[in-house]
Amino acid sequence: MLNIARKQLSSIQRKTVFIIFFLLLISLFYRSIEISAGIVMGGILSLVNLKVLGRIIENVFHQGSPSKGLIVWQYVIKLILFFGIIYIIITYHLVDIVAFIVGFSAFMLALLLEGIFPPRETTE
Repeated sequence: MLNIARKQLSSIQRKTVFIIFFLLLISLFYRSIEISAGIVMGGILSLVNLKVLGRIIENVFHQGSPSKGLIVWQYVIKLILFFGIIYIIITYHLVDIVAFIVGFSAFMLALLLEGIFPPRETTE
């Protein structure tokens, strides 16, 4: 079961990378480094978020009796770090905010595509 979930997460991450790349190509028409950087930063942050969540969940399944406190603390630390990064990006106007949100939301489109077009089952 864990192997299936790992394959699905990997498929979602690949689709997210393709979507971010496609969005980046579209952003080049605007000829704005702030828009392109916003899509890239948002996309990278969403990919890192998926990876960290995957690791936290994987640790839960690998432990015989997982410590709820440890899981909660890992998740809280992740949230604090990600909100801190987003706060810095927004406060200092490092990139275009709308482009950042679009890049960060790319994984939602990947989830939708994953539901519509699930990965093929491999016969082993």
